[in-house]
Amino acid sequence: DNLGIRYRLPFILLYLNRDDDAFSFIKYWMDDFDDHYDERRKIHKNSREGEWIYPRQDGCRYLDIFKECPTVTPKYVDLWFLVALCI
Repeated sequence: DNLGIRYRLPFILLYLNRDDDAFSFIKYWMDDFDDHYDERRKIHKNSREGEWIYPRQDGCRYLDIFKECPTVTPKYVDLWFLVALCI
């Protein structure tokens, strides 16, 4: 996304008290995106208006993001995502 909306959306979700959605969204974008591009494109194509295109689970905000995304190196995580996770 060229406008950086993916970095703003977690803060909007946190403002709306949708912490689980914010965590799931960040996890979705931090995961190894290039390896699953075709699969994710198919999910997006088959989604309907109002559906989330990433998996969401209740209570996930209490999980450790680096255990959930083991391929992610903390050094290379976007600052926007780290700040949203700290809030």
